[in-house]
Amino acid sequence: MATHTPGPWAAIPDSREDSEGDWYIIAPDEDVITTGLSEPDAALIAAAPDLLAALKEVRGCPQAAPWLVRTGAWDLLNAAIAKAEGTS
Repeated sequence: MATHTPGPWAAIPDSREDSEGDWYIIAPDEDVITTGLSEPDAALIAAAPDLLAALKEVRGCPQAAPWLVRTGAWDLLNAAIAKAEGTS
């Protein structure tokens, strides 16, 4: 499986006159990841690498595992990681 573009990603408003308020996402090397987004979608997508890292950190915390399993969050956490990694 290929890996995603490393973060952190940034949400940037498109300042062109014809952009209609669109936003885009850039990687640290300033490669454009995607364009034509609304501001809320751009913010969520820009946070994706950080969210994935946080989920993996929580999954690796032995103290959190019992609570995650008991509340059903363990399955949600693993499903989100799998979806982000393209393995679901």
